Parts: sequence; structure tokens; C-alpha cells
Amino acid sequence: LDSDAENLFLTLTASGLCPDLHIIARVHEPESTRKFQKAGATRVVSPIASGASQIAQLITRPSVVDLVELVTSEKSIALQVFEQPIGQESGMLGKSLSEARVRQTLGGMVIAIKHSDGHTTFDPGPDTRLKLDDTLVAIRQPESGE
Repeated sequence: LDSDAENLFLTLTASGLCPDLHIIARVHEPESTRKFQKAGATRVVSPIASGASQIAQLITRPSVVDLVELVTSEKSIALQVFEQPIGQESGMLGKSLSEARVRQTLGGMVIAIKHSDGHTTFDPGPDTRLKLDDTLVAIRQPESGE
């Protein structure tokens, strides 16, 4: 939609009709972000703020931007970032990363664990135990044909 007011109305309506809905809202004015969060948006995207941040990153840390673009590009054949939820039926539940042989099982390297309480552990050690509803964030080289 063309205005923050219209987007905010849509966010309020959607969250009112379905409180569990995952809502991603777009804002024109970055200052409106908090309003959208209070209205029920799960995530708020500001193209203006994102663009400004990317320009600053290109100036100060161009190699980091290159790596992020490599990983997130749809055309990337070098790396794939993926998530693996740890559910009740997971053979990794209750095991440490090393006991679960995560690298061999998933064919990738765990770079973070998102916990059910919202906390994220970056670069978890091999002794880190996997709990119910954890989500592994990992990186790997895609198999041919993916």
C-alpha cells in the first residue's frame, strides 16, 4: 500500500481477525516502526532504513556485504543457510551437538541456535545440548540440483 496509515490499518485489521498471524509490515517512515509492532506486526521492514544501512555497510565493511549477498542470493551456488527445528521426534533432542553428529547428519555447520524463549546462541560449542523447540541455523554447500 502507498501509505503508512493504510498499512497500519491493514496490520490492525489482520491482527484483530487472527492474533496468531505472522504479519510482515512495510513502513515508509522508519519512525513508524514502533506503531506497527504495537499494532501486531511480527516484523517491520523499512526499505529506506535498510537501504541506508546497506550503503553504510558497503562503505565500512564491503567484504561482509559481499558474504551476505553470496549467502542470500537466489543464484548462489556456494552456500545455503537453512533452519532445522528440533521437535519431539528429532533424534537430536537432548543430545549435545557433538553427540548428535550434527555436521554429519545435516551436512552443514551450525552457526546459531534459536531457542523457544527468543534467545539466540551464536557459534554454539560442541557440548551445547539441544532442547525441544530449538531451531538450528546452519550453513552448507548445496547439493547439485538444488
